[in-house]
Amino acid sequence: MKVRQESHEPANDRERYLSSLVKTGGTIVVVGLFLSPFGLSLLLGATGEILLLTAIQSAIVVLIGIAIAGKSRFELRKSQRKRERSADTDRQMTEE
Repeated sequence: MKVRQESHEPANDRERYLSSLVKTGGTIVVVGLFLSPFGLSLLLGATGEILLLTAIQSAIVVLIGIAIAGKSRFELRKSQRKRERSADTDRQMTEE
């Protein structure tokens, strides 16, 4: 019995590109959380409308990062599954 070895390493340029987009989206989320105008405003003691405005701006940046990472992750998984199905089909055809 053969043990199927699954690899989630990028196999082609599209998967490498999508993988880099997942990392980029994660970086945008981190920047939105920790290096944001909201954090600076909070540290400098801003109150009221300014603090609310910077919080909204930071939330928008975080949501953009999550959207980029999520969409890219979904597309990457779809591409990996397609590649695995193709490899399974090729393997079955060579066994026949």
